[in-house]
Amino acid sequence: MPGEVSRYPGMPVSRYAGAPVCQSTGMGSAAPAHRPTDSPAHRLTGLPSHSRDLDVPSPLVYTTALMDRPRLSEAQRFGIRFFILLIGFSVLAWVVNLPNHLALPQRWLASGATALANLVGSPSSATRSQISTGGLLIDINYECTGVYVLLILFTFLIAYPASWRSRLAGAAVGVVALSIVNVLRISFLVRVAELQPALFGYMHEYVWQGLFLILVIAYAMTWVEHVQ
Repeated sequence: MPGEVSRYPGMPVSRYAGAPVCQSTGMGSAAPAHRPTDSPAHRLTGLPSHSRDLDVPSPLVYTTALMDRPRLSEAQRFGIRFFILLIGFSVLAWVVNLPNHLALPQRWLASGATALANLVGSPSSATRSQISTGGLLIDINYECTGVYVLLILFTFLIAYPASWRSRLAGAAVGVVALSIVNVLRISFLVRVAELQPALFGYMHEYVWQGLFLILVIAYAMTWVEHVQ
């Protein structure tokens, strides 16, 4: 300041509390003093310059932390896709009233099962979607077609991470294979109805229902092993 005299000859007077400002005069001399200034990072965070030595996380730290959060595994993503697609297909089947559009498959199933049963000595005959044998009349309805089991299989094939070529091939082979199994199932039940009528309900409701589901699961697992 004007009028101020340094107590140290040859050294200027500091503006801060009258302390002399050290100037570099060579090796061994003190480093020049400087006034702390606010850096852009501190201006960004709104913190004063004297806090720059504190452990203040930057926006990049928060971004990295969000990126490092645990992600869903492939199995979890598959499960989510499967249940979403299954709900969607179920709603679609309800909207279009799917059971009312299965008359033709029901007739084919009745005719095929009757023809196969006749090969092993059955006197049964088929009329549209009904099979008559002895004093029994077996009605082939939409549940007998296995359409809802196939719907679950198709949902599994679509949800699983594989190429569309593999999915379509798996669906085509699955329809043919499970339709053949279903014809065998109905023809077997026709013979049971003729030979052991008391066992018909048990074989139809428990044995073949469970066996059919096991075969569908086995086919799905075989397809997975093939596409991997």
